[in-house]
Amino acid sequence: MPEKLERHQVGRVLLGRALRARRTELGLSITELSFRTSLSAYSLSSYEQGRRLPPLEALDLVAAAMDTNVRDLLRDVWPWDGVEEPPPAG
Repeated sequence: MPEKLERHQVGRVLLGRALRARRTELGLSITELSFRTSLSAYSLSSYEQGRRLPPLEALDLVAAAMDTNVRDLLRDVWPWDGVEEPPPAG
């Protein structure tokens, strides 16, 4: 992860990685997740790639569709996990 990212940008990237990890762990495609959430595949892809931060309502829909909750999705996602320092770059 580039060092020059702002705090909110780091969060977007880390959240996107967490979303993709959970989705692939469940064996879901973007299309299937889109169907389950009624969110566009484009939006879901943008969230996973860290280009956009999902609104809380969308994050809640995604969590429910992936049999989890928002709190668990944000676990280990700095800066929203309550940890004061970002993870090491890499």
